[in-house]
Amino acid sequence: MIPPFLQTPIYLWGFMGSGKSALGRRLAHEWGVLFYETDAMVEALAAETISNIFRNKGEQQFRVYERDVLYSIPTNTPAIVATGGGLPCFEDNAQWMLQHGLTLFLALSTEELAARLERSHAARPLLQEKQGSELRSHIQQMLEVREPIYRKAHIAIDANLASSEYLYNILTRYATQLGLKK
Repeated sequence: MIPPFLQTPIYLWGFMGSGKSALGRRLAHEWGVLFYETDAMVEALAAETISNIFRNKGEQQFRVYERDVLYSIPTNTPAIVATGGGLPCFEDNAQWMLQHGLTLFLALSTEELAARLERSHAARPLLQEKQGSELRSHIQQMLEVREPIYRKAHIAIDANLASSEYLYNILTRYATQLGLKK
């Protein structure tokens, strides 16, 4: 059951491979709320895969689609939103999500991310053709830019600890500190 004081979406932030989609699906199912995955929404809007969008229309058009789908998600109802890894880092998307819901950063080290992404890097346009030390180096460079933005989230947690029970407890404590819990 979702915490009763939560009336807006929870936006999951983090680097690609941090587990936002898997965790988001699980939380939405267990808490009985809607689940949105912005990457899947972009693909539906554009009627093509993200890789094809990058190849045929470029990253800038992808970012326009991302913003469009972000703004299409209702902000007045509980939901779990798994954002694309770069979504908080472009335009004023981070600030918008901070104002319209609760943001949660799923943090992982470069090494952990590289291990997870080594198996799926070919399907990710910003990582294609990178492996091993080149992949780790590229992830580290991207994190140096993105992590300061991710750290603006209301809550940051180690993604390795991100069970639904753990998050429920974290959210309850957060709400109590803010005086939201009755």
